[in-house]
Amino acid sequence: MKKIIAGFLGISMTLSLVGSVASSADAQMAGGATFTRDLTIGSTGDDVVALQSILVAGGYLTIPAGVAPGYFGGLTRAALAKWQAAMNISPAVGYFGPISRAAIGGTPAAPIATVPGCPAGALFNYLTGAPCTAAPAAPVAGCPAGAIYNYLTGGLCSATGTESPSPSPSTGLEGGAGSVDSYTLVSGLNNEKVGEGSNDVSVAGIDVEVDEGSDIMITAVKLTFNEGTAGSDFDKYADDVSIWVNGTEYARVDGDKFNSDNNWISTLSLDSGAIIKAGTTEDIVVKVSGISNLDSNDAADTWTVDFSSVRFQDAQGATISEDPGTATRTFSFETFATAVNAELKIVAEDKDVNDPHIIDIHATDDTDDVPVLSFTMEAKGSSDLKIEKLAASTTVTGATNVDALVKEITLWIEGKEIGSGTAIQDADGASVGTVEDYLFDDIDYTISAGDKVEAEIRVSFNSIADTGVTAGDTLQVDINEGQTDQSAFWSVKDETGERLLDADITGTVTGGAHAIYDIGLNLKFVSATAKTDGSAAGSATGDDTGIYTIVFDATSFGDDVFIDADVLATTSADTVTTGGDGILWATTTNSTATGGVGSTTVLTLLEAEGSESSSSTAPDVETAGSLSFGVPEGETRRFTLKVNIGPAGIDQQTGVRIRGINWDTDSGDAHANLYNFNLGNFKTETISLLQQT
Repeated sequence: MKKIIAGFLGISMTLSLVGSVASSADAQMAGGATFTRDLTIGSTGDDVVALQSILVAGGYLTIPAGVAPGYFGGLTRAALAKWQAAMNISPAVGYFGPISRAAIGGTPAAPIATVPGCPAGALFNYLTGAPCTAAPAAPVAGCPAGAIYNYLTGGLCSATGTESPSPSPSTGLEGGAGSVDSYTLVSGLNNEKVGEGSNDVSVAGIDVEVDEGSDIMITAVKLTFNEGTAGSDFDKYADDVSIWVNGTEYARVDGDKFNSDNNWISTLSLDSGAIIKAGTTEDIVVKVSGISNLDSNDAADTWTVDFSSVRFQDAQGATISEDPGTATRTFSFETFATAVNAELKIVAEDKDVNDPHIIDIHATDDTDDVPVLSFTMEAKGSSDLKIEKLAASTTVTGATNVDALVKEITLWIEGKEIGSGTAIQDADGASVGTVEDYLFDDIDYTISAGDKVEAEIRVSFNSIADTGVTAGDTLQVDINEGQTDQSAFWSVKDETGERLLDADITGTVTGGAHAIYDIGLNLKFVSATAKTDGSAAGSATGDDTGIYTIVFDATSFGDDVFIDADVLATTSADTVTTGGDGILWATTTNSTATGGVGSTTVLTLLEAEGSESSSSTAPDVETAGSLSFGVPEGETRRFTLKVNIGPAGIDQQTGVRIRGINWDTDSGDAHANLYNFNLGNFKTETISLLQQT
């Protein structure tokens, strides 16, 4: 029992000594005051003023005009480091500890009267095992009397004569004294929208540029929120607030951490590891999550956020807190649809489908799944979009009603059939006329945020033999505001199930008036040239002559087809004649000479590659001076239109285009059918023809 009591007495004595022994390195200030504590970045008080006065008097420190003394900042640390170097204090890093206190007082540190672990009469230290007769070590910053571990670095308090704490291996920081050169607001974050139910929306950020002296670790960030137009408490808008450094989360608190009691101000302590390397710039970002049930009265309300303070630690263990001095950033809380900026954007896609052309349908059987309208749908914004239903409009000419021509209309997305359309105005099955809206219901197709899908509307046609259908009838399909404006026709919802407004469904697609034939031809543009005759060979005046060629391929289907070889200029730039003779041409719309070209001589010629002999099913035939070129069923033949204009009677800009081609299934002089589809690129460039005299 006596041994136990003695042990407790020894411990009690030691604790008493640890708490009462004053540092022997304290130094006298001018005026009798003493330096009684370590000073570093962030320290304030009269002892800081005294230290700065000494450094100013020694020529080591110049305090800028208008700056009050009493704050230990970067200038003071740099000046102190210069003074330490002059006094041969190592390391000279600007940390004011026991050795500097002793040196600045002009006397060496006095020995500690009593050594912890060495009570009176002890031969060996019961804390360290060292002889109690050894001279005591000079005190170490972060190691008060009796301490085993340094409270600044975490290292053992066994080193002596060290002015500044050594870097702690546990922090992973490298270097010496560290500081931040600049704080700059992240330019891309301002006026952000936090949607209800959204997670971790970036609302503000600062770029932190660290100097070359040391890595730093961000340990805390103080944020100040202020109501802009908000009328409710912060937690009525925000579910939580988080801090991210270089893309990694280091702190998260509930929204009610910021409240009216603390004036919406709170300091978030960061998890260990938020390190910014020396000489680099990384960002600190504030992210806010919205509550899932934002009051409609609070929608669109604004708040501001300010980085009021940033606290960091350098490799020497010095902790620094400073105001970045950056401006506030404004953000708002919105309904989900508003925040994600959801939009379904519709755009025309394949011109070969949409431009007017001839559709080959069967004479006696149905023709299935012919593409008549091509478009894309894009989910813009940050929400997936679910298309529940959509509608399109159809218009026919020639046929008495849409139902006579169209057997079925279907929607395809990414090459897969999604659904069949129902005639909206034809619920009783009766024919309704030449205009019909078709509804594609119960689609339930989801487009991921940012994705774009290709879609087509395809039609299955009745045959030419069916009642009400005639070769040459046309069908046009389009998607317009008449459908997208109506909730009964179009329904698109965001991830929360909220329906997009009409303004959020944008774009229209207009298909061409496609003609149906069971027999006919299709044309394909090959090339076009336009040039002058150069030296005006054969022209006594030297006036320019334009030489134009347009090359195209003609493919027949359903039967043999004959093309009239006559070449006729249209009577005006935009007039064509059905059931006339030959190929029709005009000058281009940007020509200064349109239609005909006044008194200027025009020479024209249609040439066909190869020839169809009498043994062909569609031989070339010349009757009474009129030539018809044959194109056997299913075959392709190349033609060249040649037009010479000149010599020019006036200066002019002239090009040539094809306006239509008359054709028939027999070789007679009159050709009853006109091909005038998709001829927009069947033209030459426009060139200058100059009159030289």
